[in-house]
Amino acid sequence: MKNIRYNLLSRLFAIAAIFVTTIAFSQTPSLTLSTSLGADNITCANSAFTLTVSDTTLSLSTTYTLSYGSFVSRQNTDTGIVIFSLAGVATETTITVNAENPNGSVASTTTIYVPRLATSGTISTTAPLVICYGGIINGAIYGDGVLSTSSATLTAGSSAASIQYQWQFKTNTDPWENIPGASTASTLSTNTLSTFQIYENITIRRVSYAVSGTVSCSVGMTYPQISAVVSNVSAPVITSDTSDYNVCSDQNYNFSTSPVGGITHYWYLGASQVATGDSYSLAAGTISTDSTLGLIAFNGTCSSTLVTKTLKVAPLPSLTINTGLTEDAVCEDETFTITVVDTQSSTTNYTLSYSGGSETKSSSTGQVTFTLLNGLAAEGDISVRANSSSGCTDTVTKTILVPKLASAGTISTTQSTLCYGDTASAGVFSLTEATLTGDS
Repeated sequence: MKNIRYNLLSRLFAIAAIFVTTIAFSQTPSLTLSTSLGADNITCANSAFTLTVSDTTLSLSTTYTLSYGSFVSRQNTDTGIVIFSLAGVATETTITVNAENPNGSVASTTTIYVPRLATSGTISTTAPLVICYGGIINGAIYGDGVLSTSSATLTAGSSAASIQYQWQFKTNTDPWENIPGASTASTLSTNTLSTFQIYENITIRRVSYAVSGTVSCSVGMTYPQISAVVSNVSAPVITSDTSDYNVCSDQNYNFSTSPVGGITHYWYLGASQVATGDSYSLAAGTISTDSTLGLIAFNGTCSSTLVTKTLKVAPLPSLTINTGLTEDAVCEDETFTITVVDTQSSTTNYTLSYSGGSETKSSSTGQVTFTLLNGLAAEGDISVRANSSSGCTDTVTKTILVPKLASAGTISTTQSTLCYGDTASAGVFSLTEATLTGDS
């Protein structure tokens, strides 16, 4: 009985195996193609991607042949899955995959879409391309047919695509950057350029893209570009004979700058131009209050920044001398003290000069005293000169009178001997009067 059951089960398994094998070997390939490019199958020219072949055939050795143009690649497998790695296609291309097994063959196709540019066009402008430091390009950069320019174009084998642009700039050492506010138009407008200040030599280019879906392609293109050169005029340096640009309204001053070939210098007081050249002389009395001195260097096209110095008008010393003497008179060689009063109180050196020598004192109170220990030997002038820290000066002079007798004169009388307690009976009369010295 057991043998009968065993034989029956063995026959059933054999029949099932024959049935499955018959089904498998009777199948022809059934293919599904997919790529790593996504559902839209869009890629840029010559960009690598993979193509996956899915076959529903069960456990049959199948040869898959992929072809497009002159390119052919084959793989054999019994897994029903094969992946082809492709270096890319140059234009819109239909790829064919042929699958062949013992039961027959089948072919399936898929199209790869390639947006591709033929040319990037040309650009031009009538605006001057020598730009002053911080200046702008004051005209549009055309690329839409104006000035014989041209837009970018698609290749004959390109898939359907739109053309978009991006305007960029770079300096000598920096990478390309997008111009702020630049649109995707073929022309860079004056409005955009009006806010794009230029401080160093730059190159501007228009990058073109062939766009399909979310894919933008610009492979292997040379983009049109123009260069702008900055004419950078160095700021001049002002030198002067002032003391830290403190000036006295009653003095002349000279201001200068180093001469530079091809450069003209313009001098300003406030907003008014006062001189042209490498120097400027400020005459006494020109200013009475603090003023701004300005200097600009100009090369015929561009100017430097305005260099300024503030001219600070210092108070002028104004001196008086008080001797404390009655009618400014003193006896010969008699000590006396003078007080010098100044209308300003900046730090100032006061120098006394007279026949007996000189002496200098410093004061910031507007007052200073000098004592002449040995007085004066004769009538003469004493003078005091003030020299403030700003270089402003004043001098005052006073004459000191020194009355001096040359002789006391002589007297006489006719009175003879006069006893103690007697009264003179004769008068006293003058023979000669007292006299003054010649320098009294």
